[in-house]
Amino acid sequence: MKSTPGVLLAISIPASHDGDDSQGSIAGAAEEVGGSNGLEALKRLQNVVRRVADQWRPASSDEAYRIVKQRLFEAEDPTSLAQINVTAKSFVDFYRQNAGEFPRESLDPEYERRIRQSYPLHPELLDRLYEDWSSLERFQRTRGVLRLMNAVIHALWVGEDQGPLILPSSIPLAAASVNAELTQYLQDSWKAVIDADVDGPNSEPTRIDTEKTLFGQRSMTRRLARTVFFGAAPTIGTAHTGIDTQRVFIGTAVPGDVVGNFHSALNQLADRATYFYSSAGKYWYDTQANITRRAKDAAESMHREDVWAEIVRRLQAEERSSGDFVGVHVGPADTGDIPDTDQARLVVLHPRYAHKKKSKESPAFVFARQATERRGTANRTNRNMVVFLAPDEDRLAELDSVVRTYLAWNEIAAKSDEPESHSATTRPSQ
Repeated sequence: MKSTPGVLLAISIPASHDGDDSQGSIAGAAEEVGGSNGLEALKRLQNVVRRVADQWRPASSDEAYRIVKQRLFEAEDPTSLAQINVTAKSFVDFYRQNAGEFPRESLDPEYERRIRQSYPLHPELLDRLYEDWSSLERFQRTRGVLRLMNAVIHALWVGEDQGPLILPSSIPLAAASVNAELTQYLQDSWKAVIDADVDGPNSEPTRIDTEKTLFGQRSMTRRLARTVFFGAAPTIGTAHTGIDTQRVFIGTAVPGDVVGNFHSALNQLADRATYFYSSAGKYWYDTQANITRRAKDAAESMHREDVWAEIVRRLQAEERSSGDFVGVHVGPADTGDIPDTDQARLVVLHPRYAHKKKSKESPAFVFARQATERRGTANRTNRNMVVFLAPDEDRLAELDSVVRTYLAWNEIAAKSDEPESHSATTRPSQ
Protein backbone atom coordinates (compact mmCIF):
# COMPACT_ATOMS: atom_id res chain seq x y z
CA MET A 1 0.00 0.00 0.00
CA LYS A 2 2.89 2.38 0.76
CA SER A 3 4.27 1.88 -2.73
CA THR A 4 0.97 2.75 -4.44
CA PRO A 5 0.27 6.52 -4.75
CA GLY A 6 -3.15 7.78 -3.66
CA VAL A 7 -4.15 4.62 -1.80
CA LEU A 8 -5.06 4.55 1.88
CA LEU A 9 -5.56 1.36 3.89
CA ALA A 10 -7.89 1.74 6.87
CA ILE A 11 -7.92 -1.06 9.44
CA SER A 12 -10.70 -1.02 12.03
CA ILE A 13 -9.92 -2.91 15.22
CA PRO A 14 -13.24 -4.36 16.50
CA ALA A 15 -12.07 -4.81 20.11
CA SER A 16 -8.87 -3.89 21.90
CA HIS A 17 -6.66 -6.51 23.51
CA ASP A 18 -3.52 -5.94 25.54
CA GLY A 19 -1.86 -9.21 24.56
CA ASP A 20 -1.72 -10.44 28.14
CA ASP A 21 -3.69 -13.69 28.36
CA SER A 22 -2.90 -14.24 32.05
CA GLN A 23 -6.03 -12.35 33.08
CA GLY A 24 -8.21 -13.78 30.31
CA SER A 25 -9.67 -11.98 27.31
CA ILE A 26 -11.37 -8.65 27.62
CA ALA A 27 -15.14 -9.02 27.90
CA GLY A 28 -16.66 -9.03 24.47
CA ALA A 29 -13.37 -9.33 22.60
CA ALA A 30 -13.74 -13.02 21.72
CA GLU A 31 -17.25 -12.51 20.37
CA GLU A 32 -16.44 -9.38 18.36
CA VAL A 33 -13.11 -10.54 16.94
CA GLY A 34 -14.10 -14.16 16.31
CA GLY A 35 -12.88 -16.42 19.09
CA SER A 36 -9.34 -17.46 19.96
CA ASN A 37 -8.21 -17.71 16.32
CA GLY A 38 -9.53 -14.23 15.66
CA LEU A 39 -7.58 -12.89 18.64
CA GLU A 40 -4.41 -14.52 17.39
CA ALA A 41 -4.93 -13.00 13.95
CA LEU A 42 -5.54 -9.62 15.60
CA LYS A 43 -2.23 -9.84 17.50
CA ARG A 44 -0.29 -10.55 14.31
CA LEU A 45 -2.08 -7.78 12.44
CA GLN A 46 -1.30 -5.31 15.20
CA ASN A 47 2.39 -6.28 15.11
CA VAL A 48 2.54 -5.47 11.42
CA VAL A 49 0.44 -2.31 11.47
CA ARG A 50 1.78 -0.75 14.66
CA ARG A 51 5.17 -0.06 13.07
CA VAL A 52 3.87 1.99 10.15
CA ALA A 53 0.31 3.09 10.98
CA ASP A 54 -1.02 6.45 12.07
CA GLN A 55 -3.31 5.73 15.00
CA TRP A 56 -6.77 7.14 14.39
CA ARG A 57 -8.40 7.75 17.77
CA PRO A 58 -12.19 7.41 18.24
CA ALA A 59 -14.24 10.57 18.09
CA SER A 60 -14.54 12.59 21.28
CA SER A 61 -17.96 13.11 22.83
CA ASP A 62 -18.41 16.53 21.22
CA GLU A 63 -17.31 15.16 17.85
CA ALA A 64 -19.65 12.19 18.24
CA TYR A 65 -22.57 14.55 18.91
CA ARG A 66 -21.83 16.43 15.70
CA ILE A 67 -21.47 13.21 13.70
CA VAL A 68 -24.87 11.98 14.88
CA LYS A 69 -26.52 15.33 14.26
CA GLN A 70 -25.05 15.72 10.76
CA ARG A 71 -26.08 12.20 9.78
CA LEU A 72 -29.67 12.55 11.00
CA PHE A 73 -30.63 16.19 10.41
CA GLU A 74 -30.28 18.89 7.80
CA ALA A 75 -28.14 21.95 8.48
CA GLU A 76 -30.02 24.80 10.20
CA ASP A 77 -30.89 28.02 8.38
CA PRO A 78 -30.73 31.41 10.17
CA THR A 79 -34.41 31.25 11.19
CA SER A 80 -33.96 27.80 12.70
CA LEU A 81 -30.82 28.90 14.54
CA ALA A 82 -32.77 31.73 16.16
CA GLN A 83 -35.47 29.30 17.31
CA ILE A 84 -32.83 26.91 18.62
CA ASN A 85 -31.26 29.71 20.66
CA VAL A 86 -34.66 30.53 22.20
CA THR A 87 -35.24 26.88 23.09
CA ALA A 88 -31.80 26.47 24.65
CA LYS A 89 -32.23 29.62 26.73
CA SER A 90 -35.71 28.61 27.92
CA PHE A 91 -34.39 25.24 29.13
CA VAL A 92 -31.43 26.73 30.99
CA ASP A 93 -33.66 29.43 32.54
CA PHE A 94 -36.04 26.66 33.66
CA TYR A 95 -33.16 24.74 35.26
CA ARG A 96 -32.02 27.85 37.12
CA GLN A 97 -35.53 28.54 38.41
CA ASN A 98 -35.51 25.02 39.91
CA ALA A 99 -31.82 24.94 40.71
CA GLY A 100 -32.03 22.41 43.53
CA GLU A 101 -33.73 19.79 41.37
CA PHE A 102 -31.17 19.50 38.55
CA PRO A 103 -27.45 18.63 38.24
CA ARG A 104 -25.05 21.48 38.82
CA GLU A 105 -23.69 21.50 35.25
CA SER A 106 -27.14 22.35 33.88
CA LEU A 107 -26.89 25.78 35.54
CA ASP A 108 -23.63 26.61 33.74
CA PRO A 109 -23.71 28.88 30.62
CA GLU A 110 -21.76 26.10 28.87
CA TYR A 111 -24.81 23.85 29.12
CA GLU A 112 -26.79 26.27 26.99
CA ARG A 113 -24.10 25.94 24.32
CA ARG A 114 -24.34 22.14 24.54
CA ILE A 115 -28.11 22.27 24.01
CA ARG A 116 -27.65 24.45 20.92
CA GLN A 117 -24.93 22.16 19.62
CA SER A 118 -26.85 18.89 20.03
CA TYR A 119 -30.34 20.25 19.16
CA PRO A 120 -32.87 18.67 18.73
CA LEU A 121 -31.26 15.96 20.88
CA HIS A 122 -30.91 16.88 24.54
CA PRO A 123 -27.34 16.57 25.91
CA GLU A 124 -28.55 14.25 28.69
CA LEU A 125 -29.81 11.78 26.09
CA LEU A 126 -26.45 11.71 24.35
CA ASP A 127 -24.55 11.51 27.65
CA ARG A 128 -26.49 8.42 28.70
CA LEU A 129 -25.87 6.80 25.32
CA TYR A 130 -22.15 7.48 25.24
CA GLU A 131 -21.43 7.00 28.93
CA ASP A 132 -23.77 4.11 29.82
CA TRP A 133 -25.19 2.30 26.80
CA SER A 134 -21.83 2.30 25.00
CA SER A 135 -20.40 0.28 27.92
CA LEU A 136 -22.67 -2.63 26.99
CA GLU A 137 -21.36 -5.53 24.97
CA ARG A 138 -22.09 -5.15 21.23
CA PHE A 139 -23.30 -1.52 21.52
CA GLN A 140 -21.19 0.47 19.05
CA ARG A 141 -20.71 4.08 20.03
CA THR A 142 -21.47 5.74 16.70
CA ARG A 143 -23.33 3.09 14.74
CA GLY A 144 -25.40 2.00 17.75
CA VAL A 145 -26.42 5.58 18.53
CA LEU A 146 -27.28 6.26 14.89
CA ARG A 147 -29.41 3.13 14.60
CA LEU A 148 -31.28 3.87 17.80
CA MET A 149 -31.87 7.55 17.10
CA ASN A 150 -33.01 6.78 13.57
CA ALA A 151 -35.73 4.52 15.03
CA VAL A 152 -36.62 7.03 17.75
CA ILE A 153 -36.86 10.02 15.41
CA HIS A 154 -39.01 8.11 12.94
CA ALA A 155 -41.39 6.94 15.70
CA LEU A 156 -41.68 10.48 17.08
CA TRP A 157 -42.26 11.89 13.61
CA VAL A 158 -45.01 9.37 12.87
CA GLY A 159 -46.55 10.04 16.28
CA GLU A 160 -46.45 13.82 15.63
CA ASP A 161 -44.54 14.44 18.86
CA GLN A 162 -44.48 18.14 19.75
CA GLY A 163 -41.69 18.08 22.34
CA PRO A 164 -39.20 20.97 22.19
CA LEU A 165 -36.24 18.56 22.48
CA ILE A 166 -35.74 14.80 22.31
CA LEU A 167 -34.98 13.72 25.88
CA PRO A 168 -34.67 10.27 27.49
CA SER A 169 -38.33 10.74 28.49
CA SER A 170 -39.25 11.18 24.81
CA ILE A 171 -38.08 7.72 23.74
CA PRO A 172 -41.22 5.80 22.68
CA LEU A 173 -40.33 2.44 24.15
CA ALA A 174 -43.75 1.08 23.20
CA ALA A 175 -42.87 1.51 19.50
CA ALA A 176 -41.80 -1.89 18.14
CA SER A 177 -38.78 -0.57 16.23
CA VAL A 178 -37.42 1.37 19.22
CA ASN A 179 -38.14 -1.46 21.64
CA ALA A 180 -36.33 -3.98 19.43
CA GLU A 181 -33.34 -1.69 18.93
CA LEU A 182 -32.82 -1.13 22.66
CA THR A 183 -33.66 -4.56 24.03
CA GLN A 184 -31.26 -6.36 21.69
CA TYR A 185 -28.53 -5.31 24.12
CA LEU A 186 -30.45 -6.59 27.16
CA GLN A 187 -31.92 -9.87 28.33
CA ASP A 188 -35.15 -10.94 26.64
CA SER A 189 -37.00 -10.63 29.95
CA TRP A 190 -36.69 -6.84 29.74
CA LYS A 191 -39.41 -6.73 27.09
CA ALA A 192 -41.99 -7.89 29.63
CA VAL A 193 -40.70 -5.30 32.13
CA ILE A 194 -41.18 -2.49 29.60
CA ASP A 195 -44.70 -3.61 28.71
CA ALA A 196 -45.73 -3.92 32.36
CA ASP A 197 -44.03 -1.00 34.09
CA VAL A 198 -42.44 1.45 31.65
CA ASP A 199 -44.35 2.23 28.48
CA GLY A 200 -47.38 1.12 26.51
CA PRO A 201 -51.17 1.40 26.71
CA ASN A 202 -51.47 -1.22 29.45
CA SER A 203 -48.41 -0.25 31.48
CA GLU A 204 -48.64 0.86 35.10
CA PRO A 205 -47.34 4.40 34.40
CA THR A 206 -50.09 4.88 31.80
CA ARG A 207 -52.71 3.70 34.29
CA ILE A 208 -51.39 6.10 36.91
CA ASP A 209 -51.52 9.00 34.45
CA THR A 210 -55.08 8.04 33.49
CA GLU A 211 -56.20 7.98 37.12
CA LYS A 212 -54.31 11.08 38.24
CA THR A 213 -55.38 14.05 36.12
CA LEU A 214 -52.55 16.17 37.53
CA PHE A 215 -50.02 13.72 36.10
CA GLY A 216 -51.95 12.66 33.02
CA GLN A 217 -52.20 16.13 31.52
CA ARG A 218 -48.48 15.95 30.73
CA SER A 219 -48.00 12.13 30.75
CA MET A 220 -45.72 12.76 33.70
CA THR A 221 -45.47 9.25 35.16
CA ARG A 222 -44.84 7.65 31.77
CA ARG A 223 -42.12 10.17 30.95
CA LEU A 224 -40.41 9.59 34.28
CA ALA A 225 -40.62 5.82 33.81
CA ARG A 226 -38.98 6.07 30.40
CA THR A 227 -36.15 8.18 31.81
CA VAL A 228 -35.51 5.77 34.68
CA PHE A 229 -35.42 2.79 32.35
CA PHE A 230 -33.19 4.47 29.78
CA GLY A 231 -30.77 5.80 32.37
CA ALA A 232 -30.62 2.75 34.63
CA ALA A 233 -31.00 -0.34 32.39
CA PRO A 234 -27.35 -0.39 31.26
CA THR A 235 -26.14 -0.03 34.88
CA ILE A 236 -27.88 -3.20 36.16
CA GLY A 237 -25.29 -5.61 37.49
CA THR A 238 -22.64 -2.91 37.97
CA ALA A 239 -21.40 -1.29 41.16
CA HIS A 240 -23.38 1.85 40.31
CA THR A 241 -26.87 0.51 39.71
CA GLY A 242 -29.58 3.09 39.17
CA ILE A 243 -29.97 6.71 38.17
CA ASP A 244 -30.12 9.47 40.77
CA THR A 245 -33.03 11.85 41.21
CA GLN A 246 -31.47 14.88 39.56
CA ARG A 247 -30.57 12.82 36.48
CA VAL A 248 -34.13 11.53 36.30
CA PHE A 249 -35.44 15.08 36.45
CA ILE A 250 -33.12 16.56 33.83
CA GLY A 251 -33.89 13.65 31.53
CA THR A 252 -37.61 14.30 31.89
CA ALA A 253 -38.40 17.97 32.54
CA VAL A 254 -39.36 20.53 29.94
CA PRO A 255 -40.28 24.17 30.59
CA GLY A 256 -43.83 24.32 31.93
CA ASP A 257 -43.54 21.20 34.09
CA VAL A 258 -44.12 21.51 37.84
CA VAL A 259 -41.02 19.69 39.05
CA GLY A 260 -42.45 19.26 42.53
CA ASN A 261 -45.02 16.86 41.08
CA PHE A 262 -42.24 14.58 39.86
CA HIS A 263 -41.63 13.37 43.41
CA SER A 264 -45.28 12.40 43.82
CA ALA A 265 -45.35 10.59 40.49
CA LEU A 266 -42.21 8.60 41.39
CA ASN A 267 -43.77 7.68 44.72
CA GLN A 268 -46.85 6.39 42.90
CA LEU A 269 -44.62 4.36 40.62
CA ALA A 270 -42.70 2.93 43.57
CA ASP A 271 -45.97 1.94 45.28
CA ARG A 272 -47.61 0.29 42.29
CA ALA A 273 -45.03 -0.95 39.77
CA THR A 274 -43.82 -4.54 39.88
CA TYR A 275 -40.23 -4.13 38.68
CA PHE A 276 -39.48 -0.59 39.86
CA TYR A 277 -36.89 -0.10 42.61
CA SER A 278 -35.76 2.90 44.64
CA SER A 279 -33.09 3.24 47.30
CA ALA A 280 -30.85 6.01 48.62
CA GLY A 281 -32.06 8.57 46.08
CA LYS A 282 -31.63 6.27 43.07
CA TYR A 283 -34.17 4.59 40.84
CA TRP A 284 -34.00 1.61 38.53
CA TYR A 285 -35.90 -1.29 36.99
CA ASP A 286 -34.98 -4.93 37.33
CA THR A 287 -36.25 -8.18 35.86
CA GLN A 288 -37.15 -9.46 39.33
CA ALA A 289 -40.33 -8.31 41.04
CA ASN A 290 -39.68 -5.81 43.82
CA ILE A 291 -40.52 -6.31 47.47
CA THR A 292 -43.62 -4.11 47.21
CA ARG A 293 -45.04 -6.39 44.55
CA ARG A 294 -44.18 -9.43 46.64
CA ALA A 295 -46.09 -7.91 49.55
CA LYS A 296 -49.10 -7.12 47.37
CA ASP A 297 -49.15 -10.62 45.90
CA ALA A 298 -48.89 -12.13 49.38
CA ALA A 299 -51.69 -9.88 50.64
CA GLU A 300 -54.00 -10.78 47.77
CA SER A 301 -53.40 -14.52 48.14
CA MET A 302 -53.93 -14.54 51.91
CA HIS A 303 -56.86 -16.64 53.14
CA ARG A 304 -59.80 -14.72 54.54
CA GLU A 305 -59.77 -16.75 57.76
CA ASP A 306 -56.18 -15.61 58.48
CA VAL A 307 -57.24 -11.98 58.10
CA TRP A 308 -60.21 -12.46 60.40
CA ALA A 309 -58.03 -14.22 62.99
CA GLU A 310 -55.75 -11.17 63.17
CA ILE A 311 -58.73 -8.82 63.58
CA VAL A 312 -60.18 -10.95 66.38
CA ARG A 313 -56.78 -11.17 68.08
CA ARG A 314 -56.53 -7.37 68.16
CA LEU A 315 -60.11 -6.98 69.47
CA GLN A 316 -59.66 -9.54 72.23
CA ALA A 317 -57.53 -7.03 74.10
CA GLU A 318 -60.80 -5.16 74.76
CA GLU A 319 -62.13 -8.03 76.84
CA ARG A 320 -59.88 -6.89 79.69
CA SER A 321 -61.44 -3.41 79.78
CA SER A 322 -65.16 -3.99 79.97
CA GLY A 323 -66.14 -0.49 81.11
CA ASP A 324 -69.80 -0.33 82.20
CA PHE A 325 -70.46 -3.86 80.97
CA VAL A 326 -70.01 -6.86 83.20
CA GLY A 327 -68.23 -8.56 80.36
CA VAL A 328 -67.09 -8.10 76.78
CA HIS A 329 -67.20 -11.08 74.43
CA VAL A 330 -65.23 -10.85 71.17
CA GLY A 331 -66.12 -12.99 68.18
CA PRO A 332 -68.25 -15.71 69.78
CA ALA A 333 -68.51 -18.69 67.45
CA ASP A 334 -71.96 -19.67 68.71
CA THR A 335 -74.85 -18.13 70.64
CA GLY A 336 -74.08 -20.59 73.42
CA ASP A 337 -70.83 -18.74 74.15
CA ILE A 338 -72.75 -15.67 75.36
CA PRO A 339 -73.80 -16.01 79.05
CA ASP A 340 -77.46 -15.49 80.01
CA THR A 341 -77.43 -13.28 83.13
CA ASP A 342 -79.23 -10.20 84.42
CA GLN A 343 -76.16 -8.02 83.87
CA ALA A 344 -75.42 -6.15 80.64
CA ARG A 345 -72.85 -7.64 78.28
CA LEU A 346 -71.27 -6.34 75.09
CA VAL A 347 -70.87 -8.80 72.23
CA VAL A 348 -68.37 -7.76 69.53
CA LEU A 349 -69.32 -9.86 66.53
CA HIS A 350 -66.84 -11.84 64.47
CA PRO A 351 -65.82 -10.13 61.17
CA ARG A 352 -67.81 -12.75 59.27
CA TYR A 353 -70.97 -11.13 60.67
CA ALA A 354 -71.00 -7.76 58.91
CA HIS A 355 -73.96 -5.40 58.90
CA LYS A 356 -75.38 -3.12 56.25
CA LYS A 357 -77.38 -0.11 57.42
CA LYS A 358 -81.17 -0.71 57.68
CA SER A 359 -80.80 -4.30 56.53
CA LYS A 360 -82.69 -6.92 58.55
CA GLU A 361 -81.13 -9.78 56.65
CA SER A 362 -77.47 -8.98 57.09
CA PRO A 363 -75.30 -11.71 58.70
CA ALA A 364 -74.89 -9.50 61.80
CA PHE A 365 -78.62 -8.88 62.19
CA VAL A 366 -79.45 -12.58 61.78
CA PHE A 367 -76.83 -13.63 64.35
CA ALA A 368 -77.93 -10.94 66.83
CA ARG A 369 -81.58 -11.97 66.52
CA GLN A 370 -80.72 -15.63 67.13
CA ALA A 371 -78.45 -14.79 70.09
CA THR A 372 -81.17 -12.57 71.61
CA GLU A 373 -83.75 -15.33 71.43
CA ARG A 374 -81.62 -18.33 72.35
CA ARG A 375 -78.47 -19.37 74.13
CA GLY A 376 -77.39 -22.46 72.27
CA THR A 377 -80.47 -24.74 72.19
CA ALA A 378 -82.18 -23.06 75.19
CA ASN A 379 -84.33 -19.95 75.22
CA ARG A 380 -82.57 -16.82 76.51
CA THR A 381 -84.16 -15.40 79.64
CA ASN A 382 -82.42 -12.00 79.88
CA ARG A 383 -82.86 -10.87 76.30
CA ASN A 384 -82.48 -7.18 77.04
CA MET A 385 -79.06 -7.61 78.70
CA VAL A 386 -77.10 -8.20 75.48
CA VAL A 387 -75.70 -5.39 73.29
CA PHE A 388 -74.22 -6.25 69.89
CA LEU A 389 -71.45 -4.39 68.08
CA ALA A 390 -71.07 -5.38 64.42
CA PRO A 391 -68.61 -4.30 61.70
CA ASP A 392 -70.00 -2.06 58.97
CA GLU A 393 -70.01 -3.99 55.71
CA ASP A 394 -68.58 -1.12 53.64
CA ARG A 395 -65.82 -0.21 56.09
CA LEU A 396 -64.94 -3.86 56.68
CA ALA A 397 -63.55 -4.06 53.16
CA GLU A 398 -61.10 -1.26 54.03
CA LEU A 399 -60.08 -3.03 57.23
CA ASP A 400 -59.60 -6.29 55.35
CA SER A 401 -57.22 -4.59 52.89
CA VAL A 402 -55.19 -2.91 55.63
CA VAL A 403 -54.84 -6.09 57.67
CA ARG A 404 -53.77 -8.06 54.59
CA THR A 405 -51.08 -5.47 53.88
CA TYR A 406 -49.90 -5.52 57.50
CA LEU A 407 -49.67 -9.32 57.61
CA ALA A 408 -47.83 -9.48 54.27
CA TRP A 409 -45.21 -6.92 55.30
CA ASN A 410 -44.93 -8.55 58.72
CA GLU A 411 -44.11 -11.86 57.04
CA ILE A 412 -41.51 -10.22 54.80
CA ALA A 413 -39.93 -8.45 57.79
CA ALA A 414 -39.73 -11.76 59.66
CA LYS A 415 -37.76 -13.22 56.75
CA SER A 416 -35.52 -10.19 56.29
CA ASP A 417 -32.46 -11.98 57.66
CA GLU A 418 -32.79 -14.84 55.20
CA PRO A 419 -30.49 -14.71 52.13
CA GLU A 420 -32.14 -13.15 49.08
CA SER A 421 -31.39 -13.70 45.40
CA HIS A 422 -31.38 -9.93 44.94
CA SER A 423 -30.16 -7.41 47.50
CA ALA A 424 -32.13 -4.37 46.32
CA THR A 425 -35.19 -3.20 48.18
CA THR A 426 -37.80 -0.58 47.59
CA ARG A 427 -39.25 2.04 49.85
CA PRO A 428 -42.26 0.27 51.39
CA SER A 429 -45.61 1.74 50.49
CA GLN A 430 -47.00 1.32 54.01
